[in-house]
Parts: sequence; C-alpha cells; structure tokens
Amino acid sequence: MKQEIIKRFLTKASNENTIERSHICLFLAIYHQWQNHGFVNPIRISRSKLMSTSKIKAFATYHKCIRDLVELDFIKYEPSYHPIGSLIYWTAHIMQPDPLPTHKNLDVINDHLSDC
Repeated sequence: MKQEIIKRFLTKASNENTIERSHICLFLAIYHQWQNHGFVNPIRISRSKLMSTSKIKAFATYHKCIRDLVELDFIKYEPSYHPIGSLIYWTAHIMQPDPLPTHKNLDVINDHLSDC
C-alpha cells in the first residue's frame, strides 16, 4: 500500500495541468520524510528539509506547491511556526485505492474488448 501512494499520485497528477516538476519533487520529498519516520500519518516536516530534498530554492515556489497539493486533495497541511515543524497528513484521496469499476464501466470495457 505504501508504494501505491506514489503510483496514485503520479496517475492523478498526470491528469492535472497545474502539476509541474516542483510539485512532483515536493511530493516525493514528503513521501521520503514519511518513509524515514516509520510511515506515521501525520508527518512532521521541516520546510528547510523539504526544500533541500526537493531542490526547491524559492519560498514562494515551496508555498505554491504546498497550496496546490492541498487544493488538489493530495495532502492536508497544518502550518506551525514551532521549530519542531508543521504537520502533513495524507488525505483519503491519496491513501485509498481507486474504487472498483461499476457494472456500467465493466460493460463499456467488455464492449471495447470484444471489438479487439
């Protein structure tokens, strides 16, 4: 399931025009931080550490990427000005597997396969 998060993100991100390289780098840096802390949700993060790992140099770019990832429902972000860091939660949107196809979708798939 843990590796599926990256797959789900990349699949969903590929359909979003607003996702750029910096978003993907930041998402992978968050995932890396999560992995290093034993896959605990929420993830306590440090802006400087994430910026360093994701190779994002500008504060504005970092904050834009965080805001976009929140708006697209990949993460929930709780900022903190405390030195121990802010919190990032994986949302259900990214943690849950995609729903199984409905019967209607299966009919479309079967029709398509029968044409092959």
